[in-house]
Amino acid sequence: MDAGIIAAFKRHYRRLHLQNALDRDERGETNLYKVDQLTAMRWSLAAWSEISSATIANCFRHTGLMDGPALPTVEEQRVEQDIVSALERLPLRNPMSIASLLNPAEEEETAHAELTDAEIIKLVEDPYGKEEGAAEAEEEVEKHSKAEKLASLSLSIALLDLSQESHRIAHRTLR
Repeated sequence: MDAGIIAAFKRHYRRLHLQNALDRDERGETNLYKVDQLTAMRWSLAAWSEISSATIANCFRHTGLMDGPALPTVEEQRVEQDIVSALERLPLRNPMSIASLLNPAEEEETAHAELTDAEIIKLVEDPYGKEEGAAEAEEEVEKHSKAEKLASLSLSIALLDLSQESHRIAHRTLR
């Protein structure tokens, strides 16, 4: 679902970036793709505001939560055509395809492991993995007496350097 929304955002953002590159090229600047952070943030806001509710609804259709097939919206097709025409006007030596521009291979890799249904159920039922070997783990926990705990705490307090504010705060907290 979110991949469609992200792709729509990227289409709008890259259209703004390419339009800026065309403007810089017309002014004779050499670094066509140079962008300051404030401009990039403004483009992000503009790109997000240009995503229509139809695009978002269409992305939810992919999940099966809404009825109807997921179809590319007219807006998405228009933005994609704008990007293609902007790319054609730029003086590029080795232009890339629109598909490569909008969906780079590096972004196709998932950032996290995909879990099976069984693994998800197991994580929900036993979030801390206590089921396997829980009895063994409980046996390994060492029991310390109150006196041993107080002695360890006293040693920790003695290590504090009271000339430092953070250590004085820790000292007050531990006492």
